[in-house]
Amino acid sequence: MAEKEARISLKDNKEAAIFFGSGDNNFKYLRSICPADISARGADIHIKGNTEDVNVSFDLVRNLIDIVESEEQLNISDINYMHNLLQRGEKTRHQDIVSGTIVTTARGKSIKAKTLGQKRYVQAIARDDVVFGIGPAGTGKTYLAVVMAVNALKNKDVERIVLVRPAVEAGEKLGFLPGDFIEKVNPYLRPLYDGLFDILGVDVTQRYLEKNII
Repeated sequence: MAEKEARISLKDNKEAAIFFGSGDNNFKYLRSICPADISARGADIHIKGNTEDVNVSFDLVRNLIDIVESEEQLNISDINYMHNLLQRGEKTRHQDIVSGTIVTTARGKSIKAKTLGQKRYVQAIARDDVVFGIGPAGTGKTYLAVVMAVNALKNKDVERIVLVRPAVEAGEKLGFLPGDFIEKVNPYLRPLYDGLFDILGVDVTQRYLEKNII
């Protein structure tokens, strides 16, 4: 099989330090999972091997550099995630995944998709009337749904946001919780409120609740 060499460079020493990681741990791990031979000289990454292996390794390194440039951090989980995407035949660039701010929070933070699954999730919400999000806890299903709802409200695509959540009981029936009906269901809606508070701010969220916009 034909041999090939490729080179890709980091912009500066700051990016190089993030890319290689503490004690070169990121780079050592990267070398252990890449099919091609990878070496470094300064801020230059050299890749050598057969054509297919070099192409795969180059795509992986390029995506990891994208993460360094956009997130200013890189860890083993990021390396594994991008490696698994390429193993599945996904050719998406990381910069394409994180491109485009969905909404800006009350504190000025830009909310963007961070994974390919999140990107497809928000695209599905924007495109379809009903979307089922299935995945482990902590992958952004609830938060991104709230983000998209707020975005639709800001763009005047909808007039109200209706909060709906399964009442999964944890040892107590709703009827035995103190307070009126709203106070009883509030614990189940807490993740939704937390998202609204983060995106809109507490004052705006409370005002929307009082006006029945939410």
